[in-house]
Amino acid sequence: MSYLRRHSQIHTGDKRFRCSLCEKSFSQSTSLWQHSRVHTGEKPFRCLFCVKAFSHLSMLREHSRVHTGEKPFRCSLCEKSFSQSSHLKRHSIIHTGKKPFSCLLCEKSYSQSSHLKTHSLVHTGEKPFSCSLCDKSFSCSSHLVRHSKIHTGEKPFSCSSCEKSFTCLSALKKHSRIHSGKKAFSCSLCEKSFCKVSLLQQHLLVHTGENQFDCHL
Repeated sequence: MSYLRRHSQIHTGDKRFRCSLCEKSFSQSTSLWQHSRVHTGEKPFRCLFCVKAFSHLSMLREHSRVHTGEKPFRCSLCEKSFSQSSHLKRHSIIHTGKKPFSCLLCEKSYSQSSHLKTHSLVHTGEKPFSCSLCDKSFSCSSHLVRHSKIHTGEKPFSCSSCEKSFTCLSALKKHSRIHSGKKAFSCSLCEKSFCKVSLLQQHLLVHTGENQFDCHL
């Protein structure tokens, strides 16, 4: 009967166990006991793989997936899986098409708040991520990571059809159109299409009659 009474408090909203150090109250004594660690700083649950420790067992289980690589939360609409349920919820917005985070300075909106923060740097001009090897700085960390490969010479993205390799995935995708024959960039004035945007821009000069390269003599 004690289990039933304890469970029924979830529905009644009865929170008789109050914390003496803050305003929070709980329906179960065990919840109050676990909460008290916030004030005492006690972290009895230690990771077996590193030096980190946690106040709750659930937090340790969540952290341990960093080491084990376990991703139990799977998306029902695609093949992606995640180590945390919060990451799955954040990902699911991609499929709904919702973009609740809107920029106050322009019409753009984003599915994640982190993407909006990165975008806002475009308006402020702030570039907090600086290269330690040259004077360049960037508005987001991913651009700095991509830039750093110029200094290291690292080219992790290799073409499966030839021997070429690239510093970033976008460059590999652009290159792969040469082998696939895909011509994604079409001329709006005629039926021609091109595999590179630079080739399309060059082609447009035929229609405009513009002479891009003038003789200096």
